[in-house]
Amino acid sequence: TATAAFGDLVCRFSLVGSNYKLPLSHITTIDENSVSCMSPSISTIITTLESSTIMSAHVEILARNGEETAIATGGVMFSFYPKATLTTLTPLGGSEVGGTKVEIQGSNFVQNRLKCLFNGIESPLVQWISSYRIVCESPSASSRLLHSFIINVTLATDEGALLTTDYLQFVYLPASHIVNFNPTFGSLEGGTSIHINGSNFDQIEGLPPQCLFSSSDEPTIATVLSRTLIKCTLPPAGLENSTTVGLSFNGGSDVAMADKMFIYISPARIDTISPNYISSNLGGEVTIRGKYSIPDDDLSEAWRCSFDDKVVAATTMTKETIVCFAPPMQPGLVEVGVSANGVDFSHALEVIYHLPTYIHEV
Repeated sequence: TATAAFGDLVCRFSLVGSNYKLPLSHITTIDENSVSCMSPSISTIITTLESSTIMSAHVEILARNGEETAIATGGVMFSFYPKATLTTLTPLGGSEVGGTKVEIQGSNFVQNRLKCLFNGIESPLVQWISSYRIVCESPSASSRLLHSFIINVTLATDEGALLTTDYLQFVYLPASHIVNFNPTFGSLEGGTSIHINGSNFDQIEGLPPQCLFSSSDEPTIATVLSRTLIKCTLPPAGLENSTTVGLSFNGGSDVAMADKMFIYISPARIDTISPNYISSNLGGEVTIRGKYSIPDDDLSEAWRCSFDDKVVAATTMTKETIVCFAPPMQPGLVEVGVSANGVDFSHALEVIYHLPTYIHEV
């Protein structure tokens, strides 16, 4: 209980295990049950200690009436933390729903006594790795943390006192969603280009979006066509004949997943084409025999035949036969291919387009 006149009270901080005398701190506010005073700086002596050292001090209230008299010595302790520095933050942004694991590097990170603050809002989880590296989980964006806004990240003690004047910037992005992708199946050899439709495909400046597949440990760079459309290239199949499909806009920390799998199938094999002579001005029906994988009966409509750069839909097909109508083309050799998904074409044989034969007289 404070009993002296306001102007006569000071706080004394006495470092435990040290004879170093700290400057007295003037009382700034007072009532019948409490006083407030500013802790003195110990930067002149903390430099001689290890960077992660926490120093404790006894706190007393003194009355100065000609001499200093302790009037409150109730065993109150105060901790001095080394000033932390912040240098890097990875990733630079994350989803508005929160939960992004954010790695912060710097110095003087004190174990078990830290809070990460995102615009003053406490991180729900802090993982101390070393005195220069910690991982914080971003909180969910609230009315104070609107998505697409840059916010400040800093550190505090577990009691809320700021440990640094440094801060790093983090961007909240709208949560990304995948609606569908096409085609939904392709070659075991990889290389299939798929288009992914969805929403909130927002990029962080300087950080290219990634396509992620369970068939590969390595992400691929996505091609952004719009805020709702992205193009990805499939890697070769792994041990499974299917793969998950995901997108990340912050280096893999947050991933939007498709709700269905991409199916791998064996590449088409073309054995024979009949006929292999086709009228250049009329075209004609051709039967292409070989071996074809059909992942689902409903997908047979996706099969296509290519005649050089012209693509036509298959009219009928089985697992061994595809029938297409060859379009009119210029005379000469034309390469023929087939595709199960309209994207990946197997090219193997050629047909000859010939000028039409006219019979004038018999």
